[in-house]
Amino acid sequence: MNPSDFLRREIIRPFVTLVVPGGIALTPYVLLLIRERRDVGTFVVSNSGTAALLVLFGAIAAGLILEDIGSWIESRLWDKKLAKKDKAHFETWREYLKLKFQVEPIGQSYIRSILLRMKFELGFGLALMVTLPGTISLGWQLGLPLWPHLTLIFVLTLAIGGYLLHESYDSAHTLSRVRKLLVAASGE
Repeated sequence: MNPSDFLRREIIRPFVTLVVPGGIALTPYVLLLIRERRDVGTFVVSNSGTAALLVLFGAIAAGLILEDIGSWIESRLWDKKLAKKDKAHFETWREYLKLKFQVEPIGQSYIRSILLRMKFELGFGLALMVTLPGTISLGWQLGLPLWPHLTLIFVLTLAIGGYLLHESYDSAHTLSRVRKLLVAASGE
């Protein structure tokens, strides 16, 4: 196995799909906590390493929760929508899971890259939705005016989050089509 492949799978994937979305989801709430509780702010300043580790663990936990919600969206919404378009969707998925490759086809590598992108789109899209109330509250406490600043933050965050969730469906559709191609090719 190529060491760069290992790093990409074992470090980059969890970072991109768990830590980044989890960190984005938690950031305004951590800042609100530090702002509201002087003792928390003092702890962060005097124990920055411990505080950073706690935030990292919180980001990972939040990322895992977001990933669970994203998996629910994928299986309960996207897969059902795809099955309406393609009656063989679930059968193809089951056949794909049974595949054994002597030589890995290019399509399998493509599936991994699309899957990573879809997991990021779901996690980050959901993280933006979770972060929205905290971001608006933090902005309000910092004295940002409702119009245009907080309104713009609200609209942009909602639009980007919605766009990413929509793109995650497109990624799921691409995954479905490529799995179908791989299953068909395995029978040849």
